[in-house]
Amino acid sequence: LRANTQGPGSQFETGTVQQLPKAKLCQDSGLQRRDLRAVDPTFRHQLPVILVRPGSLVVRLMTIKAIISPNKLMLFDHHNESTSRLLPELTERIASLKTSSESLPLEFVALSTLLDFVCQRKEARLEVLDRAINRHLAEMTLHSKQPGLNLRRPRALEAARALVPLKNQLVTLHTDVDEVKRAVCEVLSSDEDLSGMYLTERELGGGHSPRAVEDHHEAEILLEGVEQQLQELLGDIMVLQRNVRNTEEFMSVALDASRNALIRIDVALNMATLSIACGGTIAACFGMNLTSGLEETPGLFGIACGAVAGFSTLSFVCIYSFALRRLTMKPPHD
Repeated sequence: LRANTQGPGSQFETGTVQQLPKAKLCQDSGLQRRDLRAVDPTFRHQLPVILVRPGSLVVRLMTIKAIISPNKLMLFDHHNESTSRLLPELTERIASLKTSSESLPLEFVALSTLLDFVCQRKEARLEVLDRAINRHLAEMTLHSKQPGLNLRRPRALEAARALVPLKNQLVTLHTDVDEVKRAVCEVLSSDEDLSGMYLTERELGGGHSPRAVEDHHEAEILLEGVEQQLQELLGDIMVLQRNVRNTEEFMSVALDASRNALIRIDVALNMATLSIACGGTIAACFGMNLTSGLEETPGLFGIACGAVAGFSTLSFVCIYSFALRRLTMKPPHD
C-alpha cells in the first residue's frame, strides 16, 4: 500500500495496492534484506521496532508494518483490520501536508500518525477492559460482603471465574504497551538514530544530513510525547491490575472467613457427637442382658435418663472449654 507526495504544494497521489519482490523493495528503499523481516507478514511473532536507516524508517508496531521514505509511505498487509482502519487517517494527515503552514516532513507526520494510532487502539482496548473488569470487581465485592453463608455468594465466584480471561487480556495489553514503549525508548537513547530520522533533509543534501548528530530537537519532542503517553497508559494498566489484586485478596479473606465458619460448625458437631457418645456408653451398659438388681427399682428410669443427659451436657461443656482454652492459649515467650 503506497501513498506518494512530493512535498507541500505538490499533487497528492492516493494509495495504490502493489506487490513488490523483496529485491525490488530493497533497491527502491535502500534497505538490506534483513531489515525486511520487520515488515514481512509471514513473521507473526516479532517485537515492535523502529529501525532508522540512511534512506528509510522501518516501523513495526504490533500489526502495523510500514516503510517510511522521504517522499512515500508503504504499508504492508493491507488486509489487516488495523491497517484498514489506519489508512483513512493516514491519508488525510499526509494530504494535509499540501496546505499545512508547518514545514513538517513526511517521515515525521507518518511516524507520528502510526504511533498515535497504536496508542489510541491500546487506550480504547484498555477502556473496554476497564469497564468489564470493574463490573466484575464490583459484583465480587458486593456479594462477598454479604454476612454468613447465603445463596448470593456463588455469584461472586462466578464473577471471579469470568475475571480470569479478562486478567489474561490485561496482561497481554500491558506487555504490548511495554514493548511499544521499549521500541520508542531505544530510538530516544541513540543520538544517531534521532538525527537519522530527518530523511527529507538527508535526501536534499545528496545523502548527507546537514544536521549535527546532537541536533534532533523535533524528533526528540515527537518521541518523548509518545513515550509519555505510553507511560501514562502503563500507569493506568498497573492501577487496574492492582485493583484486581486487592479485590482478589479481599475475596480470599471473605472465603477464608466462610471456610472458618464451616470448620467451627463441623468441630462443634463433632464435639456434640462425642458428648452424646459418652452418654450412650451408659445407656449401652444398662442395655446388656445382665441382671443388676436395679431393674425393679421404681423411678430409676427417669433418674438414669437425666443422669445420661447431664453427663452428655457436662462432657460437651468440658470438651468445648478445653478446645477454647487451647485455641486462645498464648505462645510462651522466650
